[in-house]
Amino acid sequence: MTRVRKQFLIHIFALIVSLRGRINFLNMERQGTYSEKSYRLHFEKPFDHFAFNKHLIETYCSGQKIIATDCSYIPKSGKETPHIGKFWSGCASKALKGLEISSLAVIDVDNNTGMHLECKQTPENLNDEESRVDFYLQQVIEKKDELKQLADYIVADGAYAKQKYVDGLLEKTELHLISKLRKDADLTYLYTGEISKGKGRRKQYDGKMNCKQIDKSRFELCCIDEDSYVYTAVVRSKFLKRNIRIAYVGIERTIHIQFCSNRYQTWWRLYISIL
Repeated sequence: MTRVRKQFLIHIFALIVSLRGRINFLNMERQGTYSEKSYRLHFEKPFDHFAFNKHLIETYCSGQKIIATDCSYIPKSGKETPHIGKFWSGCASKALKGLEISSLAVIDVDNNTGMHLECKQTPENLNDEESRVDFYLQQVIEKKDELKQLADYIVADGAYAKQKYVDGLLEKTELHLISKLRKDADLTYLYTGEISKGKGRRKQYDGKMNCKQIDKSRFELCCIDEDSYVYTAVVRSKFLKRNIRIAYVGIERTIHIQFCSNRYQTWWRLYISIL
């Protein structure tokens, strides 16, 4: 990398943070030190953002890290913008017209912070053989070796807990997925009793699991602190067609209600770790 290129990158990183209004070449010329043509020419040159961000993460983050992935909706009107379409907006709880990016980040557990790693724009029109889930999965597969160097676990929300994504991640990478289940997830306890010596297939399952009221005798208390406790067990997931380890988290919180005395409520969250 040349000295001129390094000076421009240092300048553009500081400019984007302090820029007022829209981030475009014309506004950069008004508030920056380069001409509009210079900004355009520099942006046409390739730059490995993933390697740059990875180097920053390895330099400033602790050893306790996990990878996070999620999609973000960006409102955008017009007809000429590439890949404009309808994407899910979590804030509006519905699909809206605009753009979407699929992001990868690294969470520093010890320092309680996160650093951006990479993002790609989600295509609007995909062929019949490829869905958006395939696109999200391919983004991880392309960087599987570099991601493995950063962490062993990738965390995603319930939208990624699909068989196609889970199978592809476990078969083509060395990463382990931690995700969230739906409230109506179909889970079955594994049979751990004595095995009969008679003929026939051995018993594998031992009843359906009630996610709203777990049988704690089938779970193991693996973690407890001042305000939460975690139970874990290996169960069978019907929709994923595999055994998964689930973590059942109970959180004790004090809720202050006006004109009422304090009340204690327990909030339960169900997470899964794909085996």
